[in-house]
Amino acid sequence: MAAFPTGDNYTPSISSRKGQNTRVLVAEFGDGYNQRVADGINSISASFSNIWRGIPTVDGQVIIDFLEDKLGAESFTWTDPTTLDTISVTCTEWNRSPVSQQYETISAEFKRVFDFV
Repeated sequence: MAAFPTGDNYTPSISSRKGQNTRVLVAEFGDGYNQRVADGINSISASFSNIWRGIPTVDGQVIIDFLEDKLGAESFTWTDPTTLDTISVTCTEWNRSPVSQQYETISAEFKRVFDFV
């Protein structure tokens, strides 16, 4: 499995955010009673809205090339800069905005996946 590029210019801005949600199976019975149970062993999913602000265009191209190479289907390892946990993620959506001729801002949505190794 490939690893996301590392180095100072490849760490997202600290303002990047993490979202989490859970999958829950619910059995509903009469009178409003219900039972809930987590759906599977990996029932908490996570997504990471990453932003690289004002990075050199050359480094931005490395990020874009890496994401295009994965085609949104192939997972890769990435280290969460806030927890330093290395996890498997996919990325199906990213954007690029020029700041000047030499700098740009890139945003990308990473989704945690649980692959067989």
